Amino acid sequence: PRKVVLDRQLVEEVKRLIYMIRPEKREGIIVSACQQCIALLGEHPEYKSTFKRYRGIVALQEVLSKSTSPSVVHSILALLNVAVLDEHSQNDNVAVSGIIPEVFKFISKSQQEFNLIPIRMEAARFARAVCTRGPGSLQSFLACNGTQYISDLLNDMCCIDHVFLAFSMVDRLALI
Repeated sequence: PRKVVLDRQLVEEVKRLIYMIRPEKREGIIVSACQQCIALLGEHPEYKSTFKRYRGIVALQEVLSKSTSPSVVHSILALLNVAVLDEHSQNDNVAVSGIIPEVFKFISKSQQEFNLIPIRMEAARFARAVCTRGPGSLQSFLACNGTQYISDLLNDMCCIDHVFLAFSMVDRLALI
């Protein structure tokens, strides 16, 4: 009985946090909801599927496509990475959600408004997860011009982590 009550409470908390991640919400509310969701999913990774089931990825995509705030974009990308990393079975579903091109644009240095290393790193981590998961994800990676973004990372050697991420994606592509 106690576990069922806790489970119900956690599902309701995930749903509440997803509701707070909306383009019309204030920056502070979105960032706070993302941070709380990251903490919850970190402590209870079994609720990642609940996050996806209740349209959490769609909420992230909506905010990501409309936000002009670097702190919101960074928070959204960080939460996205928590939600998709280590969830092999659901990553192909994320690939068809349409969020991949939205995220990939933040890898490019030409995205002047968001050309911040933490944002680019979160976007690159997502690209790596997409590239290395399943065949559907890899196809989406390639269809969304992922190789061009890898090239951008390799050409912009400003951070050793960028280079590592880019080379690991290149290694994955070499396997196909």
